[in-house]
Amino acid sequence: MNDELLKEENIPAEERAETEPKKEKKKRGALKKGVALSALASVLLGLFGGALGAFLVLRFFPENGGAKDETPVIAPGVVNVLPPETADLPEKTTGEQGETDAEAPAFTPTPAQIYAMAVPSAVGVKATRTEETTGFLGKKTQREAVATGSGFAVREGGYIVTNAHVVKDAHTIAVTAYNGAVYPAELLGTDPACDVAVLKIDAALPAVTIGSSEALSVGDKIYVVGNPLSDLAYTFTDGIVSYKNRVILGAGEQLINTFQTNAAINEGNSGGPVFNAMGQVVGISTAKYAASSIEGLGFCIPVDGVLGSIDEIIETGGVSAKPSLGFSAQSVTAAMASEQGLPAGCWIVQVDDGSPAAEAGLKVGDVIVQADGSPVASVKALSAVVNGKKEGDAISFRVSRDGMSFEFHLTFAAGSGGEKRTANAYAIDY
Repeated sequence: MNDELLKEENIPAEERAETEPKKEKKKRGALKKGVALSALASVLLGLFGGALGAFLVLRFFPENGGAKDETPVIAPGVVNVLPPETADLPEKTTGEQGETDAEAPAFTPTPAQIYAMAVPSAVGVKATRTEETTGFLGKKTQREAVATGSGFAVREGGYIVTNAHVVKDAHTIAVTAYNGAVYPAELLGTDPACDVAVLKIDAALPAVTIGSSEALSVGDKIYVVGNPLSDLAYTFTDGIVSYKNRVILGAGEQLINTFQTNAAINEGNSGGPVFNAMGQVVGISTAKYAASSIEGLGFCIPVDGVLGSIDEIIETGGVSAKPSLGFSAQSVTAAMASEQGLPAGCWIVQVDDGSPAAEAGLKVGDVIVQADGSPVASVKALSAVVNGKKEGDAISFRVSRDGMSFEFHLTFAAGSGGEKRTANAYAIDY
């Protein structure tokens, strides 16, 4: 603005210095208002866009959205590691016996902690035996053979459990501890019927904690420690319980009851401990199915079924004869069922004179279809019911004879001369 215009508007010249800054301030004020309105519009647009975006994320990708929960979560089986002064401690409860601490939550170890607890009690087992071989032109020769397996300290004082088939016919046995020390071992006794053996060494190894195999459920986590291939000492593998009560034909031609697992079990694992998620021994590795087309089929002896034999071996040096019913049976095959019209079950092929089976009235040709109310379509199924019975125990059989159904009640008698129930290609002795 020039002096001529200021004069025409009757604005004194001395006021020009004040007039021009005032107008400049008005312009700046308007500019600030415009910027503020633009910013406000941007915020509103951003909020709207954000809300729309959040809606779309929550609607179509719910796993990526949602309010964040700041509450710490302790997953099942995970130890609460908060300091005692800030952790949720169990409250005191008052009962008939007065004030006592409420039962503390069970401690669940991590896999690394289970391994650390397991290896001081786990051992490698090496058994040497003499084998006779047939050479050129039928010449008989003898050679030294070595069987390797695993084991664990079941009691303080050097009592070691392994598989009976690992130490069968051995003339020398050596046990290797986790620290590399090697000890000569004495074989106290075996129970081939459940494939267990007990060794004694002069060493103070810590004993494992025994759990309950009966408490296992299909899907439960388990851990195996052993020496696969005899060279990979103290290998730790994991898996789940794939099935309970699998009756298999063991290495000693014995029918043994097992639970199935997908944990890696290989040659050299035999006799090693199997732990549950609490770090307790619930089984003993014993076998696997091995073929190029087979994976994840391992088998473990349930510990509940062998503790009696282990204790008896430690106390007496052996096990008493298994109870007997006095008959032999084989599974009814598809061909037998088709040709002879037999139902699924166990076909009796022999009955011993004077046995519980003979006294009850069982005959050759009878087909056992139920044992204690459970269907038994094979000798494996029958063995699952029979195994674990003791002298004096009763058992009932539903039998098919000439197209008619009969029920028989038998009582287990003492076995003769330590004879075990054995399996061949066709029949099983009961």
